Amino acid sequence: MGIGGCGGVAVTIKKEGDIAIVKRCEGTVFETGYYLPVKTFIHLVLTYDGNNMSFYENGKIVNTQRKLVSFTNHQTLDIGYNGSQNSEFFSGEIEFVQIYRQAISQAVCDSLS
Repeated sequence: MGIGGCGGVAVTIKKEGDIAIVKRCEGTVFETGYYLPVKTFIHLVLTYDGNNMSFYENGKIVNTQRKLVSFTNHQTLDIGYNGSQNSEFFSGEIEFVQIYRQAISQAVCDSLS
């Protein structure tokens, strides 16, 4: 998933270690409040239904915030690097990524983890 310009979206691990959603050239959209554990396999899910962003760890909800954000199908999506610094990449393994056209429910999140 390539590094995009303005208007792209990044799922980023910030310097402090927390995961955030960043819309390039506009700044952070969603602070998950979640810090990655070291040397531990985890299942993460992020959903957006047009009104709310929700973040799940191993099928359990961690954070939900009301957000009105415009995303389009023509924007880039980058996973695993700091959206504000092209030189700061996630140091670890991302094993599996799945993207849906709609927000998935708590029940679906439970079944995926």
